[in-house]
Amino acid sequence: MTDESRILKELELSGFIRRYNSFEKKEKNALFQLVDFFSLFYFNFMADKRNNDEYFWTNFIENAQHRHKLTCS
Repeated sequence: MTDESRILKELELSGFIRRYNSFEKKEKNALFQLVDFFSLFYFNFMADKRNNDEYFWTNFIENAQHRHKLTCS
């Protein structure tokens, strides 16, 4: 068993992916579907929205709206 086959089998057994065999029933032609809810959420809503701002937290804390929310809470 190759490393890729072992990894796919482990992901399938742990519920992260689902295997669909081809009509010929050949293992090497199987399709895989991501079914883990957290991974689906991450790839759909978070992956493309990464903030690469080195000073994100400093800018966020110094934001006037953020300061207003802290003082009004």
